[in-house]
Amino acid sequence: PEFVKSCFAREGHPVMVSEISTCSRKSLDLKFGMYPWVIGIVAVFYGLPVLQLVWNYQTVLNVQGNQDLCYYNFRCIHGYGSLSAFNNVFSNVGYVLLGGLFFFLTFRRHRLYLYHLAKDPSLATERGLPQSYGLFYALGLSLAMEGVMSGCYHVCPTGLNFQFDTSFMYIIACVSLLRLYQNRHPDIIADAHTAVAVIALIIFLVVVGVLGNGVVFWSLFFIIYIVGGTMLNVHLYFYSWASIKRSWRNVRRTGRVRVQYPRRFVLLVLSTLLNLSLAIYGISLQEKNFASYVLYVLMANLFAYLAYYIILKLCAGESFRPLTLIFVGAMATFSVPALYFYFSRTTSWQDSPAKSRQLNEDCVLFDFYGSHDIWHFLSAFGLFFYSLVLLTIDDLLEKTPRNQIISW
Repeated sequence: PEFVKSCFAREGHPVMVSEISTCSRKSLDLKFGMYPWVIGIVAVFYGLPVLQLVWNYQTVLNVQGNQDLCYYNFRCIHGYGSLSAFNNVFSNVGYVLLGGLFFFLTFRRHRLYLYHLAKDPSLATERGLPQSYGLFYALGLSLAMEGVMSGCYHVCPTGLNFQFDTSFMYIIACVSLLRLYQNRHPDIIADAHTAVAVIALIIFLVVVGVLGNGVVFWSLFFIIYIVGGTMLNVHLYFYSWASIKRSWRNVRRTGRVRVQYPRRFVLLVLSTLLNLSLAIYGISLQEKNFASYVLYVLMANLFAYLAYYIILKLCAGESFRPLTLIFVGAMATFSVPALYFYFSRTTSWQDSPAKSRQLNEDCVLFDFYGSHDIWHFLSAFGLFFYSLVLLTIDDLLEKTPRNQIISW
């Protein structure tokens, strides 16, 4: 339709997925199949030292009895065995179980795809979006590890340990962004090693920010943020260095700048405005809780891109399965109240232990779980249904000719 052409026009012709999906299914499986393995290795080598560290905190607390060592909600704390806050640790079990369930559902969906592919080989090259499940496996593994790492943090909550609670949330956000972008750009996504290197850089910056985030740090972070965001936006617009050089030659020859890809340009402008606002907000307030600030940045970009993706699907005349809409509703149903409990502070390791105790509140569920435990339960389901939205968002394109699917 003319409306779709005007929405996605590239000199009058929309860019189709078939034009930028030339890699074979086998090469895509090899490339993206590395993601769960690399994430799994990171989980082992990152998680074991964390477990040893927090267990040492717990041992010191049990031996010395120093109640100021860990920032608990003392009005809702229930011990079991050697753990002082068993309820806070156990409430993270939802992440682990639902992460494992999503991993299993991905495996089942992967097997069904291979079954249909054997009956209809055109699914690999001519119809539907190119399918690769490595990032979904990585997402399920990351969700499960978020439960493990959050449980480790709650063994002894402190400002230094809080980075453990957010590390796999960073990975979930990055993997989700990559998965959404992969749907329409299967050949352009970075490999697992490059992606994990970027995540490692993010976690390194978080560690530096946790240890000391003065004016010098925030100034350097602002520069890195803006330069890195600009480089990423340029890549998203041009796709390759050769395209950049070709566009520069056209500018020099004609003497004027043309927006060749309007919808990519819209994404570039919106992304720049969002991240510039977040960067200015950060350097203005110089938030002490730098780990949370980075998480807010990643989640803001993730949900902004998800909204952009959904809007363009509707603009292109694509629709959703009823099951996907149910998942969206379930995600909202769990996520909105989860945020309420998340921002209901019952402790604050940014203040002194005495001030933190003034925020403590009684248990709110079964006289055993506090408001932060409710956040764990609700957010686990919210992330699970969000993952299912990603898994099913383009299901109705399964039999659509690939040269009729618009890339964005």
